[in-house]
Amino acid sequence: MMKKTTLSMLLLAMLGFSNASLALNESEAEDLADLTAVFIYLKNDCGYNDLPNVQIKRAIVYFAQQNRWDLEQLQQL
Repeated sequence: MMKKTTLSMLLLAMLGFSNASLALNESEAEDLADLTAVFIYLKNDCGYNDLPNVQIKRAIVYFAQQNRWDLEQLQQL
């Protein structure tokens, strides 16, 4: 009986945590994948491997803002 109660409480706790998570829609997931690919390309293939990741991320965000990309969802991640 104690084992069933413990398992039930654990299941309820896990469900509670999963409800709080937000999923990306397909368009947002593609945008995030594109930005990730750009980051990896800059870091590995363009000679930016000596720059800190934060500087590369700032440059990508600046570029996206200049092109009026919607970054609201990405900034919440």
